[in-house]
Amino acid sequence: MKRSLLIIFLVLITSTCLIIGCDLFNSDNDTEEEYFLVFEIEADSYYDLGYAIGQRFSVQINESINRQADFLAMIETIISIDSVYFYENLLANAEAAFPDYVDEIRGTSDATGIDFEILMRCNLFGDILALFLGSQEYSDIDIPESPLGCSTVSYNYNGNQYLAHNEDGFASLHDLMGVIKVSMPGKPEFINFYYPGLLCGIAPSVTDVGLAFSGNHIQSANGDPNGVPHLFIFRSLLEAESVDEAISIIENTLTCNYLHINIASGIENRIVSVEKAETTSVVYEVEGLYAHTNHFIQDAMLGFPTDDDDTTHERYDILTALIETYNDQLENVNCDVLYDFLCEVAAEPDTTGGITGGMTLGTSIFNMETGNWELFFNDPRDNLSQNLHF
Repeated sequence: MKRSLLIIFLVLITSTCLIIGCDLFNSDNDTEEEYFLVFEIEADSYYDLGYAIGQRFSVQINESINRQADFLAMIETIISIDSVYFYENLLANAEAAFPDYVDEIRGTSDATGIDFEILMRCNLFGDILALFLGSQEYSDIDIPESPLGCSTVSYNYNGNQYLAHNEDGFASLHDLMGVIKVSMPGKPEFINFYYPGLLCGIAPSVTDVGLAFSGNHIQSANGDPNGVPHLFIFRSLLEAESVDEAISIIENTLTCNYLHINIASGIENRIVSVEKAETTSVVYEVEGLYAHTNHFIQDAMLGFPTDDDDTTHERYDILTALIETYNDQLENVNCDVLYDFLCEVAAEPDTTGGITGGMTLGTSIFNMETGNWELFFNDPRDNLSQNLHF
């Protein structure tokens, strides 16, 4: 009897140690500090989802609009030149392709009291700029340098997949970003690093079907007026059930502005990089280490006119040089290595002309094996992070 009790005791102790050991990467949410507010939503409709987001983030969304007043005034000036070409047609294209997501924005508008057209302009800004840059007859409006300088490193080797991403954007948003965890009937649940006032899915996201997404803004200098506004494509990916379904959405949707999207799946042991312009797309299957910033890399895409961020090539060169140091030791790459890479290209606002015109709003490290997402608050070098998972 004593021997049996001893065996049971040892088994319990061993099991407890194994459980604790396996959970080291996933922090205890009860004791972990939230640098970004996490808001969980269960919604029956897209309008209800947008309304719930608007209710909870009303202060942040209104403040975001106020802080970006100069930028939005520039967008309004462009629209005033030809409201049909620069706004109404884009809205019609969005409603034709993705009416549910337009309803989502309407819900947010009603909850916040912000005029629907103002919120829609925010969600169309890259496409409006793309159309404007392609219109040679308009040249008297000063377009400021884009601060959207995101950097990505992905890793797929020996059954392990990591996706690491610096989300760089307007410095004015540094204390307004949040995290949304969404559940809707019949749709994958998702967690999204949320830009106040924009559709979900723009910044990094993960879904409960094992897909992680991040995007790199690529500004077209010749938008297609018949195309769908590109942020609506980002939103639609959150409902994909597989990597191939996500790729199909991108490939089969005519886009106004250009885009680049990283898609990772630990279930499928796969990471892809997808570059898209109008009807042309290139899917690159990541093997080993791979970097992407804010310009096209694939040969088939280089002929499309872009208005590149001044730092995109510099950041890309830094990352590719770091990657080269691991070419013969890929087995030694882990999430800490990718974190170090992104610290080298992270940025805070710098009026003297830092490495990007904006700042790093958050850094994401997705470990697709564990299903954990470590999200760093603003500059990752400050080492303030929280863990997100289903």
